[in-house]
Amino acid sequence: MEKVILVNQKDEIIGTEEKMKAHRSGKLHRAFSIILFNKKGEVLIQKRAKSKYHSPGLWTNTCCSHPRPREGLKLAAERRLKEEMGINCKLKTGMVIAIEPMLTEGDCQIEIQPDGWTVITKDRKMAAHWEHSIAILPDGPRILSKL
Repeated sequence: MEKVILVNQKDEIIGTEEKMKAHRSGKLHRAFSIILFNKKGEVLIQKRAKSKYHSPGLWTNTCCSHPRPREGLKLAAERRLKEEMGINCKLKTGMVIAIEPMLTEGDCQIEIQPDGWTVITKDRKMAAHWEHSIAILPDGPRILSKL
């Protein structure tokens, strides 16, 4: 059973919970999104499996996941790149990471609107999605964006 780190609106740890339960109940938890670029500036994206419960069949970032309890963000990102994409990539000073939390009042199932861009929850309940940018600095990570 995979657990996620529950946080409050100040990103302070308030506990852990099973991943699917946290997603279905819309609890705020730590997650990350990785977008890899090559030297030509091309972006590596992937198409999510149709069997995924969240955003099935959509083109998305290189990889995303959740740090495990007692696992730092850097190690979690490196672990998931290896597990999901087969890529050994060490995060380095100067890199910027985007973390994209999503909160929903109801179920996390989504549907794409006819414009091909707008995403809504299937149960039509309220949802919010935003991004934090984090820079990897010599003295540790620094959040560049704030709520």
